[in-house]
Amino acid sequence: MDAPSTNPPGDIQAWVYKAEEDYRTATTMVRKRKEPVPDNVCFCAQQCIEKYLKAFLVLHRIHLNLSLMKLLNRTPTTPCLRIIPQCFRSLSYDWNEGFRMIRAQWLLLIYTAISLNSLFAEEHAKNAPSSLMSRLAIPDSTQIQVLETTDGSTTVGRIVEIGAEEISFKTDLGIIHIPISKIKHIETVSADLIRKGELWFANPNITRLFFAPTARMLKQGKGYFSDYYLFFPGFAYGITDRFTLGGGLSIFPTVDMNDQLFFVTPKFGLVQEKTFSFAMGALLVRIPRYEDEDVQDDPEVAGILYGVTTFGQPDASLTAGLGYGFVEGDLADRPMVMIGGEKRLTRRTAFVTENWIFPGIDEPLISYGIRFFGKRLSVDLGLINVIGEGAIFPGVPYIDFVVQF
Repeated sequence: MDAPSTNPPGDIQAWVYKAEEDYRTATTMVRKRKEPVPDNVCFCAQQCIEKYLKAFLVLHRIHLNLSLMKLLNRTPTTPCLRIIPQCFRSLSYDWNEGFRMIRAQWLLLIYTAISLNSLFAEEHAKNAPSSLMSRLAIPDSTQIQVLETTDGSTTVGRIVEIGAEEISFKTDLGIIHIPISKIKHIETVSADLIRKGELWFANPNITRLFFAPTARMLKQGKGYFSDYYLFFPGFAYGITDRFTLGGGLSIFPTVDMNDQLFFVTPKFGLVQEKTFSFAMGALLVRIPRYEDEDVQDDPEVAGILYGVTTFGQPDASLTAGLGYGFVEGDLADRPMVMIGGEKRLTRRTAFVTENWIFPGIDEPLISYGIRFFGKRLSVDLGLINVIGEGAIFPGVPYIDFVVQF
């Protein structure tokens, strides 16, 4: 076979240029540390290798309309596979600036991987869930899309083209091509959620402050697991959009299960507007009886019946509530008052405060702290104190965490 020309045709240079473009995109994305996108990096790297391969095939006058699987199935006696070892000799010519030696050395290894990946991607795309296909749409200018791939990577941008097997997705780094078979989930949201180039995902804890509830409700089928001070795990679940049922117990070490606390927290959402919500609910606590027969008046059930109102947006809200305590059916004469709120500070943090005024107690109970959260997990770190002579510095530490499901 004749040695390749030192001045290859323009189409070869075009394939090399496209390969270099994919390479630059991959190296740019791989430097992301806050939200890495390894799947997209690998995909761009694969595209880079594939376009180098196409340039190589054009150089040796092999038709590009042959599928990679057909090329792979050719026997070693055919020109196709006989000339592949000459790839490395081809790279020594003057025009090899487009072919990076260190990348070309992986050509034979990745050659098979590309073929197999293309085969599986095509098969998977045929079996993609209809619900996913229905969400693959080109959004308008007021919307943005959050795309999650099968490896857990998340990319923010917009679909600009939908093909039979892949989509073209425009991001801040440019347009990338993603196989439909690699898409796990895609969500279209308002472009207003993009702040300073980052997507501020929805606040995962709009239904609660620290311990007290807000007037907002869980959506039907949504819920969370919570744990206060490690010894008070609990849960809440949206039975409907207007009714949430929660509960939990104490898990004090060395304490018998019959002597643990159990609680139930039903809540009804009566008004649910964008900036105003009103709900009513209860905290019902089962308090264990003492085994000492000399103690006769130990309560079995106590709790709070309450109403609560929340004003504002999820990222900046004020909550106020009234609650009547009761013990064994005896309702308190005067209510306790709760005033609190939440203000989002950054993409992953918010300031939270929850404050109580109890009847007959002169010193109000106050609490304040920072909520750290992601899409599903949040952790609250705060301080609890009183206003008055009983105040201590800086306060009693408070901790809880919540996992959405």
